[in-house]
Amino acid sequence: FLCLSFLEKKSHDQILKRIPIRIHVNGTRGKSSVTRLIHSILVEEGWKVFAKTTGSTASLLFPNRSESFIFRNKISIEEQKSFLRFAVNNDAQAIVLECMAVQPQYQRDSEELLICATHGVITNIRPDHWEWTDTEEKILEGFKKQFLIMEF
Repeated sequence: FLCLSFLEKKSHDQILKRIPIRIHVNGTRGKSSVTRLIHSILVEEGWKVFAKTTGSTASLLFPNRSESFIFRNKISIEEQKSFLRFAVNNDAQAIVLECMAVQPQYQRDSEELLICATHGVITNIRPDHWEWTDTEEKILEGFKKQFLIMEF
């Protein structure tokens, strides 16, 4: 099991190295809109960029401005790994990902273990998803950790 985990981590690290720009969008509201906006700006500039939104209509956004809706039975942050592999296989210069995690500890894990963003965007910080987080301090802590673990 340990050997398998090591190999999977090494493989994932190689995937991340092949995507020079990784933008992770987080916040309580507006993540999908901001993800789409950043994707559009980079495509307009001629970049080969893929994006993934996870809101009420989860979608993949392509460099040719087309879009494919994501149909799924169960939501899982493992989707992010599949998306990263897809982006690498299609020679992405950049990706823009909406954060899927709601709970602060999963926000951190998503950033630290899966995305390792080169750029982070927080749309806003408001009380939201009270079923997962019961205080504003915990919400703020989740967002703060995203920036503390990014290397500048």
